[in-house]
Amino acid sequence: MGITIHYSGKAKSLEAVDKLLDTFTYFAEQQSWEHWLVDEKLKGAFHPSWGYGYGYISKREDMQKGDIEFFPKMVSKDCNGYFRLFDTKYTGEVRRSLRKGKNPAFFIDTTRKGICLNIHPRCETLEFSFDLKTIELANYYTVKGSAGIFGSNGFFCKTQFAGFETHRTVCALIKATELYVDYDEIDDEAKFYGALSDKEAKASFDEMNDKIATFGKMLKEVGKKRGVAVRVGTDQ
Repeated sequence: MGITIHYSGKAKSLEAVDKLLDTFTYFAEQQSWEHWLVDEKLKGAFHPSWGYGYGYISKREDMQKGDIEFFPKMVSKDCNGYFRLFDTKYTGEVRRSLRKGKNPAFFIDTTRKGICLNIHPRCETLEFSFDLKTIELANYYTVKGSAGIFGSNGFFCKTQFAGFETHRTVCALIKATELYVDYDEIDDEAKFYGALSDKEAKASFDEMNDKIATFGKMLKEVGKKRGVAVRVGTDQ
């Protein structure tokens, strides 16, 4: 929970990736920001964190809603064959697999390269890392004790608890990467990105911040009545 900016897209070229890393490494050093480079080889089963492109519909009443597809081969005592499919890069393969009565499976064999920036102690890490085969922004990671590679194409950065000035800095940094990246989504929950003025953007940021703070207080009060300690993002 908290004001966040989401961004996904594709580098203009492999050369653009290198230029972005060189530029942002230099800038981070000048600003004395904690930063590090990402350069890792990844090979194995891939499990998208979201965006697989389908979801199993288990309740009969939910089947009456739109965008439901039925795959006869999937019918069994554990599966009625109804799935909701979403429009993602994986949807085509998902549909083909389900038609064959198989669970979809994805694999990657690539190198991920990028840079991570910590610009404020209360702001999430801002990252620009790319799958060098697709040159898409790639938030890939492994989980200790689990097989395979997890992740999604795209990143997000929560800025709320670092304040408006830090949020504005994050937006400016993402804006600067437009020299190297073709974005298909930049979703700023504070509505600053592309706003007409700082004043309007700050008002939007403060309004959302107040709403989230109010909700946090409500959670604490409910928890207190039930004898449960509730921590929110603003707690130290």
